[in-house]
This record gives sequence, structure tokens and C-alpha cells, in this order.
Amino acid sequence: MHLIEKYDGGSWKIDSMLGAGFSGKVYKISKIGSNPPIQEALKVFSLPEIRQIIKNSHPEFDSAQLDRCADLQLDSAREKILAFQEADSPYILSYHHFEVVETDEDPGPHFFLRMELLQSLELAYALNHSSEKDVCRLGVDICSALELYAKNGLVHGNIKPSEIFLAQNGGYKLGGFEHSHPADAKPANAGIVGARYYTAPEVEKGLNSGNSDLYSLGMVMHQLLNNGRMPFVSQGKSAKPGETIEARFKRLKGDALPPPVNASPALAAIVLKACAFDGEKRYQSTTEMKNALLGINSFR
Repeated sequence: MHLIEKYDGGSWKIDSMLGAGFSGKVYKISKIGSNPPIQEALKVFSLPEIRQIIKNSHPEFDSAQLDRCADLQLDSAREKILAFQEADSPYILSYHHFEVVETDEDPGPHFFLRMELLQSLELAYALNHSSEKDVCRLGVDICSALELYAKNGLVHGNIKPSEIFLAQNGGYKLGGFEHSHPADAKPANAGIVGARYYTAPEVEKGLNSGNSDLYSLGMVMHQLLNNGRMPFVSQGKSAKPGETIEARFKRLKGDALPPPVNASPALAAIVLKACAFDGEKRYQSTTEMKNALLGINSFR
């Protein structure tokens, strides 16, 4: 029996897998017998997966500490889901149902989070066909989402293309709240491989500057305006062996980022300020960066 049969009274079926990572698997699901068809996305993760994520950030924790921290994270996840449901923001992925399923067949318990089905930025296109106007709108919309995080005293902590979704109105929504944490707490995503090409240098050291989310957003925007390439990676047909890793090390040691090749001087300046190595030289609030983007001529 697949776990989906134990979720929500067995009223959903899996159509396909959308992705898998450190924090679980995501499926495209359909409501059984619905007419017209109802399709959603379902994220499934387990207690052992949560413990491993915590262990990556806190290798010094013993088993009891890992269990206690995992319980706290689950309680926090429930609170965040309720907060985002109540806010009903057009800039944050809609979360519809959260359920815990106990099972004797697999290490558990398992946690099911059902949410609206949208295509991620990573899957929608190859990250190299974005107009400046589109990138400005993405920046404004994600800043609007981050304003809600800031209002709740949270840092998102995992901004990357796979956590940004294309909304039906042509705008963008932010998903992936699972690694969010209080603004004054140690980053929860230190050591998570998938986020490392977008995380701020201080996050890699297990520190938090308070504006690390803006750095990550700036990195996503830089990539979109740079033919899908990360800073310091050549613009040829394919990156040279090891070039992407070498480019990341340059960024983390503080080398000044080159401007993205397809950005106007005004937008390039905003992106480079968001990605400043020194957190004091970045935008100090999401609203400040959002207002700067709104002032770009190509966005109007």
C-alpha cells in the first residue's frame, strides 16, 4: 500500500512525481472521482528526514536533542501553515491541508502537506529566456512575499528557482517555507546542497545577517539576467569542468560579482547591491529593495 492511500481517507491518487530533495518528495495528485478534475501538489516528508536536516546543521546534537528539535520544527510548521492560510497572500503558495500519518511499514511518522499546483521557475523554462520586465516583476513579487515573512519575524532561508512559482495571473509566488526560521536564529539550511548556489556567504558559515534572503533573491535574478549562468561562469555553450564550483568559491570568498550580461545599468546596480558580500552594504529591508525595483523604467 502506498502512503497516499492513507492520506485524507484515501481520496487522492498520485499522477506523477514533481521532485525530490532533502526535505521530502513532491507529487502531482488528483482528487478521486472529482468532476471537473481537481489537481494539487502534495509534499510528503518523514520524521527521519527532518532529523537528518537538523543533524546537517547541528552535528553536535545527540538523539534526544534531535527528537526534541524535530518536534519543535513540526509545531512551528503547523503554526506557519495557519499563519499563511490566514494571510491568504497572492505572493505565497497556497497551503490547503496538513496531516500526520502513522505507519508501521516505513520509518515514520509521515507528514503530508497539500498545496496549490503551480509550475516552478526551475521547471517552467531553462532560466535563460527572461526579459528585464519579467525579472523586475519576480523581484517585486518575491519581496512582497518576504514582507509577510518579516512581519511574522521569519527568514525564508531557502530562496532558489525551485521554490519560486509562476502564478496564474502572470506573477510569481514563493513556496518552500519548511526551512524558514526566526530572524535571530541560526540558519536552518546551512549544509543543504540544493541551496548552496544561492545562499549568502554568512549562511554558509552558519550565521545570519538578517538580509540573507535578499542576497538569495539577488542571486536568482542575476542568473535569470545572465543567460542562466551563475556569476563568474563563462558564457560559452557549456561550462568548463569544475567552473561552476570554482565560481561559487569566488563568490563565497568575497570577489566582486560581475554585472549580469542582460541587465540595464539600473537593474544591474540593484542586483549587485542585493548580492553584496558585506551584509551592511545590501538593502536593509525587503521594502527598500522592492521600492528600488519599482523605480526601474522597464518595470513601469
